Amino acid sequence: MVKFFIYALIVTALVIGLSMLIQRDAGYILVSYDQLSIESSLWAGLLAIVLLLLLIYWLIRLVLKVRYSGRSLQHWREGRQARRNEVRITQGLIQFMEGKWKESEKTFAAGAERSPTPLLSYLMAARASAAAGDRARSEEYLQRAEAATPEARLAIGLTQSEMQLRRGEYESCLANLNRLRTEQPDNSLVMAMLAEVYQGLGDWENLQQLLPELRKQQALSAEKLAEFERDCHRELLKNSQSSAVLEQRWGALPKPMKKDPQLIAVHAQSLAGLGQQDEAESLLRTVLKKNWSSELAALYGKVRASEPDKQLAVAEGWLKQHPENPELLLALGRICSASEQWQKAKDYFSSSLAIQPDSAAYAELGAVLAQLGEAEASREQIQKALSLEPAATKSVPALPPAAD
Repeated sequence: MVKFFIYALIVTALVIGLSMLIQRDAGYILVSYDQLSIESSLWAGLLAIVLLLLLIYWLIRLVLKVRYSGRSLQHWREGRQARRNEVRITQGLIQFMEGKWKESEKTFAAGAERSPTPLLSYLMAARASAAAGDRARSEEYLQRAEAATPEARLAIGLTQSEMQLRRGEYESCLANLNRLRTEQPDNSLVMAMLAEVYQGLGDWENLQQLLPELRKQQALSAEKLAEFERDCHRELLKNSQSSAVLEQRWGALPKPMKKDPQLIAVHAQSLAGLGQQDEAESLLRTVLKKNWSSELAALYGKVRASEPDKQLAVAEGWLKQHPENPELLLALGRICSASEQWQKAKDYFSSSLAIQPDSAAYAELGAVLAQLGEAEASREQIQKALSLEPAATKSVPALPPAAD
């Protein structure tokens, strides 16, 4: 309020002063050009000049405004379209997360057609159509994405590979990933998907060669990498075609893995499968003396060593320390059954079942009872085996004929 009062006083003083100057002397201006002459008082002339300058200023402003109004309108339209695209993308993502694949595809496709940067919309439309089971539409959207944004080949290729992997199209996915790896050899996502493809194809040798790169690039979590490594070594041991290859692969295992009961079991089974039953028995006996494992104890009973009496004595020695271990009792029953000690086998199988019902033990007991001529009891035990595990019928002996 005080400032306004001061400004008002200043303006009033200027007006009064200017009025006094005009009354004292109006002045005189003459402008002459050729035969044209203009006469005016000094103050009128100054006013005319000021008005002329103001007119020129406003004309310039008008021209600039008209010139840039087109650009402003274009920017406004682009901003409006961008906001609409954001709304479509958000809506499409919500539909995708809710499992509304068809609606999501349509939303993303509509957004891509109206967007100056349609890559994201095309990729999401491809994912939505793939989730809906429409493979052809999915591939079509990926082609549109590459045509619209050719520099995004890696992103498009990874999206395509991921969808192929989910569909179980391992061969096509492998070809695609190999092309991407040629272009981007250090891309961790490419290598992570390659590992899954090799696992799906059962190509354990290539997976084994890829493991060091996966570890170096930290392409997978430590847990996932350990899972791949374990699966790889397990399958390579299982698929060894000769004793030399088996021992070479076992020797190449990291030291901690050689203590893994599951890998030891696979090693022993592979030895037995290659006809090295005594080596399998020796391996399991050595391991079980140092570190007890019920799983390996059960496997010990399946080995057919050349000296079954010695094998039985070793297993019975463990029984002193593990008298109520159902797996060990099952193994003892199998060793006795292999050497045709039917009554002893029957006792061990019965003791195992008294502690823990098991379809394999019921089946083994049924087979032993059949050898002892107890047909009805044999049928009863085999029926129990089938009731516990119907899918395991291949491991169950044929039912003895019913008594007349």
